[in-house]
Amino acid sequence: MEGSLPDLFSMLGEEENWAEGICPSNSLHLTDRCAWPHCNTACPKLLNPFTGEEMNFTELLKSFGLDMASVASALGIDIHTLNSMSNDELLHILTQ
Repeated sequence: MEGSLPDLFSMLGEEENWAEGICPSNSLHLTDRCAWPHCNTACPKLLNPFTGEEMNFTELLKSFGLDMASVASALGIDIHTLNSMSNDELLHILTQ
């Protein structure tokens, strides 16, 4: 992205210009490894930094110390339903 810092600040109030300036639609960003989950399904699986094993999104939330029963209650679903959700379903419900 090109532009000065004042140009970026001037775009803050203009949502369309901000989005276009930060994430131009014709740009492509590839990432080989990432430590955080993204809504992009093309991203590689999360890896547990201690074991190197793949983690799902629920395991990541648990690693942050979240009480999954409280998460289920806040989402209006039971814990069994929450535990059986796929990463995509869980990410979708959390980002609505």
